Amino acid sequence: MSSLALSLTLGLSPALHPDALQKYSWHASMKSPTALPDVLSRMNGGLASTQKLGDAFLGQQKELFDAVQALRHKAQAAGHLKRNERQTVKTAAQPSPQVIVTATS
Repeated sequence: MSSLALSLTLGLSPALHPDALQKYSWHASMKSPTALPDVLSRMNGGLASTQKLGDAFLGQQKELFDAVQALRHKAQAAGHLKRNERQTVKTAAQPSPQVIVTATS
């Protein structure tokens, strides 16, 4: 369901729904994507791809996490992965490989 559809289903203004969702006892993993309407829209528009991504996560977690780290390394090297008011970026030197962690601030 897209962010807009979720907003309308709950009778909320699309601009207000992230804060309004706090009153629901839903798990954070269900609430947090509503702050990313573009991502939800893409997931909703490509349900087959979303399903394949879910299957890959379940069946190939290590490979998926390795791919995420590779993308983070590329983004950091290109200067696109930086600390800002919305996220913290930490680089941890592990024996191998180096790990880049992003977290919301």
